[in-house]
Amino acid sequence: MEYVHVVSNNGPKPAEEDKISFHMTIKTDTDSLLTSTYMMGQEQQTMIPPASYPMTKPDPFLEVFKKMSVGDSLILTIPVDSMPSRNGIPEKAKAIVYGFKMTKITSKAEIEANKAKYQAEGAKVLEQSTGLVSKLEAGSDPSVLKTASGIKYVVHSEGKGPKANMGETVKVMYSGILKDGKEFDSSFKRGEPIQFPAGVGQVIKGWDEMITTLPKGSKATIFVPYALAYGEAGSPPMIPAKSDLVFYIEIIE
Repeated sequence: MEYVHVVSNNGPKPAEEDKISFHMTIKTDTDSLLTSTYMMGQEQQTMIPPASYPMTKPDPFLEVFKKMSVGDSLILTIPVDSMPSRNGIPEKAKAIVYGFKMTKITSKAEIEANKAKYQAEGAKVLEQSTGLVSKLEAGSDPSVLKTASGIKYVVHSEGKGPKANMGETVKVMYSGILKDGKEFDSSFKRGEPIQFPAGVGQVIKGWDEMITTLPKGSKATIFVPYALAYGEAGSPPMIPAKSDLVFYIEIIE
């Protein structure tokens, strides 16, 4: 496959099991834009697999990622007739043109260090959240705030940054538990924050509301009624029907 290294900083390249972050545009050779991470407001991430990872054939994306450093831009062209399917590709297009900009390389060592740190924090967060369930559910304590929609929350530390606008990408660390204290999900255990566009329905309604209510840097525990979570059906098998949920959240970015 043909590629052009538009900007090359000659910096460090990603190694095996490093995680890379990048922006991407996908166009046809007739210059029709198919998609863009810039328009979505959210970078993509992937891991450089170890050499032992089974590969049935060369991967052109992986090959060019290994040639890039932070700040580099590269254009990769792939002929349509080499693709397994033409689904979503305009009839006149003969090639798909991928534009990449590398924004970050996170080393394997850094990933492992962050994971250990977050897992240690997660144990403390889980204990704190469990201890707040009855207080949040009752909502009678002066420290418990309440939104018009019915979400109750306690702010442990109010951030000094801006509040997220609808559609802006946010990064959040969280732990989610049922009222009995059972943890059903945790970014602390995975060792990294999740990211998503705020206020556009990619997460439960309670999250969309609170992520745009609390400023960057805030740490809070929130009590989300089931109607603003997974509704009457729940999300089996981890979340039963009509489950009110408790989340500890940190708005990182």
